[in-house]
Amino acid sequence: MRIATLDGESLDLDVAQVQTFVHVRELPSTMDHAHTLAAQGAASGTVVVADLQSAGRGRGGKSWVSEAGAGLWFTLIEREVAPESLAVLSLRAGLAVAELTAPWCSGDVLLKWPNDVLVRESADTPFALCKSPAPTASPATLAKLAGVLVEARWRDAAVDWVAIGIGLNLRAPSNSTVGTRAAG
Repeated sequence: MRIATLDGESLDLDVAQVQTFVHVRELPSTMDHAHTLAAQGAASGTVVVADLQSAGRGRGGKSWVSEAGAGLWFTLIEREVAPESLAVLSLRAGLAVAELTAPWCSGDVLLKWPNDVLVRESADTPFALCKSPAPTASPATLAKLAGVLVEARWRDAAVDWVAIGIGLNLRAPSNSTVGTRAAG
């Protein structure tokens, strides 16, 4: 059994099907670090986790700081990905995040095309994954639970690797309505 520790919690890498676990306290971007490792030959199933990202990024070149303790910021390297699956990969990753987080959410978990996972919150059921009280929410607001970013690198006509970045907010951002960024 291969075990990694993250924030004092033990992770069974074999059960999670993680080939290599890279945990760094601070990085500009888990996505950029994963691309560097993949270019150096990192295997499919390599996961890069950062406590803090100083230049997290997402669709359209958006950039932000992903605070330590506010979420889980990571990128997964996958190889042998069929090119025709790339068009829906961010949606499939979003569906997986929604399914895995729904049991911990007090509100409905929804997807916003192409890469956001949202949770419906209300004044009496605020952002469910918060470690501290969420900002007061008006009825039926949508808060960003997670963001997904998928980038592929090609070798000739074949996909060499895909980096799947996910930023999961563990507490509500200071402005928790749709449009707030989670690292993705």
